[in-house]
Amino acid sequence: MGGFNYNSRSSQQCAFILVLVIFAILLVSESNSSKNFMVPTVHVSIVNEIADKQILTIHCKSKDDDLGEHKLEYGQDFHWKFHINLFGTTLYWCSMWWTDSNGRLIQGSFDTYKADRDWIRCGRHCKYPVRQDGVYGYWEETQIYKLVYPWPK
Repeated sequence: MGGFNYNSRSSQQCAFILVLVIFAILLVSESNSSKNFMVPTVHVSIVNEIADKQILTIHCKSKDDDLGEHKLEYGQDFHWKFHINLFGTTLYWCSMWWTDSNGRLIQGSFDTYKADRDWIRCGRHCKYPVRQDGVYGYWEETQIYKLVYPWPK
């Protein structure tokens, strides 16, 4: 009698593929949500530690987000948070400038957050004090700040 031949292996494969598709849809929809539970939230902070009464101007952005230009008084910080993308290629960079006591413009641009470098270095909280000799970065493991970007000469 010719009837339907039920193949349990192909049925299991279809079910597995269906579960993968549903999981992928959930990941994509969740990655666009502000309550993303699958990917860690990272906080970045840049603080002006140049000198009293010294204004630091910064402009930070990523491929997808322009965070705008901000003027920081001494001791002020600019901070933002974001989720690392699923591929671990999240990148933010900042241009910064200030005028020293001799009237000379000091400026530079550096990668403020690069997922493959900074996830290990600073984890979920990356802090960058900006000082007269350059930008410092926080190392979570040793809990110290090191010069990560000296101002160009």
